[in-house]
Amino acid sequence: MKYFIFVVIFFIVGCSSNLLVLNKELIDKFNLSEENLKSLQVYISEDVEMRKIEDNDSIVKNGQITPNAQKDVAEVIIEEQTPGVIIIVDEDILAVSFKKGSALIFNDQDAAYIISTNDGKVNYDGAEYLLIEGFTASILVDASFEEVFENTQTISGQPIEE
Repeated sequence: MKYFIFVVIFFIVGCSSNLLVLNKELIDKFNLSEENLKSLQVYISEDVEMRKIEDNDSIVKNGQITPNAQKDVAEVIIEEQTPGVIIIVDEDILAVSFKKGSALIFNDQDAAYIISTNDGKVNYDGAEYLLIEGFTASILVDASFEEVFENTQTISGQPIEE
């Protein structure tokens, strides 16, 4: 019985979304221009977690100098299926903004645009962050395929009228 409930829930959840991986093939298939891409609602495929650590050699806290007492940690989490917009289209690169004023870079990797990293680091919001989770995050788009109704007629021919 538990298995049956799981299958039903999976089927309902799976059918409620038409998210497809955005790749060059899809862009070419639908002949999407830069303007089209920038007007698409896109989503991130999986959770992305980034962390930036800044060492403070000395800081003033409560009126006192406290050397090496603190490391500032900035963490950014972008949850799976967070909506975003494409703000830059440049050859094999798409920049996607999930928060106004900031963007993540995605590189074309044949089958998908994958989050761009350099030795496990990403540029985000004007700073370099260490990517903790989401190394294979890609861009998804919602594709709503409308049903096409065919009207088929079988023609038997037209005889000469006498």
